[in-house]
Amino acid sequence: MKVTFATIFNDMVILGVFLLIGFIIREICKPIQKLFIPASVVGGVVALIMGPQVLHLVTIPKSFASMSGVLINLVMTAIVFGVTIDKSKIRNYVDFTVYIATTYGIQMTVGMVLSIISCSIWPELPKGWGIMGLFGFWGGHGTVGAAGAVFQELGVKDNLGLGMILATVGVVCGIVIGMILVNYGVRKGYAKYIGNTGSSGLSFFGGVLPKDKQGAIGQEKVSSVGINSIALQLAFLLACLFIGNTIMGLVKANVSALAKMPNIINGMIGGMVVWPIMKKIHVDTYVDSKTIKNLSGLALEFIILSAVATTNLNLVTRFAFPILIYTVVMIGLMVLCALFLAKKYFKEDWYEKSLIAFGENTGNLSTGLALVRCVDPDSKSSAYDACGIGTTLWAPVYGVMPAIAPMIIMQSENTMIGIGVAILVAAVVIARIFFWQKNAA
Repeated sequence: MKVTFATIFNDMVILGVFLLIGFIIREICKPIQKLFIPASVVGGVVALIMGPQVLHLVTIPKSFASMSGVLINLVMTAIVFGVTIDKSKIRNYVDFTVYIATTYGIQMTVGMVLSIISCSIWPELPKGWGIMGLFGFWGGHGTVGAAGAVFQELGVKDNLGLGMILATVGVVCGIVIGMILVNYGVRKGYAKYIGNTGSSGLSFFGGVLPKDKQGAIGQEKVSSVGINSIALQLAFLLACLFIGNTIMGLVKANVSALAKMPNIINGMIGGMVVWPIMKKIHVDTYVDSKTIKNLSGLALEFIILSAVATTNLNLVTRFAFPILIYTVVMIGLMVLCALFLAKKYFKEDWYEKSLIAFGENTGNLSTGLALVRCVDPDSKSSAYDACGIGTTLWAPVYGVMPAIAPMIIMQSENTMIGIGVAILVAAVVIARIFFWQKNAA
């Protein structure tokens, strides 16, 4: 079937219908509101149940499966574009980088140890499959695809399938366990940006906001005679993405080690190039940060719904038990990091940062953004900026690793463990010296 813009538009119509269904269900079902589950997740679950995997009542468009991988570029661009790096924020960027480096080192080390142990118990497991858990949990399906392709070239075919299973399990656990963390934190009083939910009124959870709380979704920066204001802000984001794609295209073409670096950072790089230039030539006043954030939120709604709707329920078959062991161990470690280690690393907005990092550590950044949105719906915390800059700083490592890790593992799995330990130790030492919060409970 030839894909046209009309095809994509019709797919968006279906997505919009399920988003509206999710919103209606959420408005009616009060427990869903109390659990802070957004309409996009509800709509995605409805689509999943009604789709070909369960009830066979509707056909889920094929574009849904790739939608999150495309739209996340817009979200990541919006996180960076408009952010001014100043001395007061540097700590927020670097502490996030050090934290995700710590969790990355934990997953690499523990994943490879579990891989070696499990292969001795289940010899049919492919060599080095534990590293696919790192790429599945930390990077998601796209990163798994990159690493799996390298493994296939090296003669290990099953790692790609296992990686896809773990990536799917990671996304599901990220949402489910993540929502538990959200609710736990809200009830413990960790969430600073949603106030006291017990006294916020019914409109906080659902329904039409009171008139005194109905804010503008953006601010017009130019006359609509020349261009629609929302179109202008979207054009800024798309231009950043184009420039980032161009820059990284040239880099990948000339630096083979970076050829498999994920495209998710392209928009961030473009934003980090364009924004300083706009400030330098004094045209940054054309940018409306609130509209930019709302465009990002729109894309995020679509990302969440499409990802949930296309979760593969039939993947876990052949290696269910080792996958279960791996998942329990890794998710358990990430929960401990989110609840206890994050307090030690982050001086400001530790809870919001821990949520966004938890999502990033268990499947993809979209999950993390969805989780922090539950407790910071107006994007007031430093978590978004810290994540955007911090993840970009870590990109050279997590971007190159899918290309080189399979080759290292085929030579020596112990070497891969050593690299993981080195990353972990270095990150912890840096945290202890520069960021450790001694009074954190």
